[in-house]
Amino acid sequence: MKVPHNECTAFNCVLCHAWSPKELRRQDLHRAWHKNLQAMPNEQAEEVGQSNKMTLDTLLDQVQPDQAAGVSLISLPDDAPQLMAHCMGYNEPNLRHQLEARALKDDGALSLEDWLALTPYMMLDREGEVSYEQRGQLMGRFDYETTRFFLEIWHGYYGVNNALRLRNSMVRIHSVLEGLPSTERRALTFLHETVDAQPERIVVEEDGSLTVHGESGLHWLILPSHRKVPIVKCKEIAKTVCIQPHGHQLECPSGDYPALYAISMLNDLATSLRVHTLSDGLVTELKKARSRVGVTGLPAFNQRRESFQRVFG
Repeated sequence: MKVPHNECTAFNCVLCHAWSPKELRRQDLHRAWHKNLQAMPNEQAEEVGQSNKMTLDTLLDQVQPDQAAGVSLISLPDDAPQLMAHCMGYNEPNLRHQLEARALKDDGALSLEDWLALTPYMMLDREGEVSYEQRGQLMGRFDYETTRFFLEIWHGYYGVNNALRLRNSMVRIHSVLEGLPSTERRALTFLHETVDAQPERIVVEEDGSLTVHGESGLHWLILPSHRKVPIVKCKEIAKTVCIQPHGHQLECPSGDYPALYAISMLNDLATSLRVHTLSDGLVTELKKARSRVGVTGLPAFNQRRESFQRVFG
């Protein structure tokens, strides 16, 4: 699973996942089983093995004696793999209650049987690579026996603990960034070094975005966007600014952008003198912050550019 940025060992932290190239990120698992799995006791949610593949042999090695969960699997057509690719993973409780739709609701209460019934929409090939059912796009990479055995374990046919163990393995596999080029690895290392060098002024948020405390006293959010160039937003006045107007003309490794943006906004007063989207010396921005024109709940600033929380703390 994704770890905090200060525990990163193999580009597996929230920072690396937030700022790695989008085409190299594994598909996120937003289904309800992910949320439920994180809430499981540690003794049930143990990791087994370190392989990033799910072959038939790997699945056989992971299955251990357990008590059957009592979930009835739906009959799958052995002679029609094309059709089966569209329905595999569904079982009777899933079809009856449309659990996948229910699972996406924050207040949806799922029983253990309900949770086990959720389909992952995952497919495996002979080499153990994980893919997803996308209306036939997986033809040629799909192995019937491996995927069927995978889903039997997943849905509790061999017991609850084996289902939990398999889910844990899949969470770990989806937390690995594979195939990062050396330039991207270097850039993410530089990003970590930048964050580590300013622990009091650069905060890594839960989603991997950055909050930078500028020299002016203002706080700047460095947020990932659909492009490589990050979004920069002033927290006190809720204003988004572009500090690299011609950024689309420059191509850097993905991790370089947030690192360079964070360094720029640490020295935001100097940066404002070179960026026309900010006022010189941040005069306008600081005036708005002091007048409390901005985000409710954030401190206004006094004339010494100190937050009231610091003055009265």
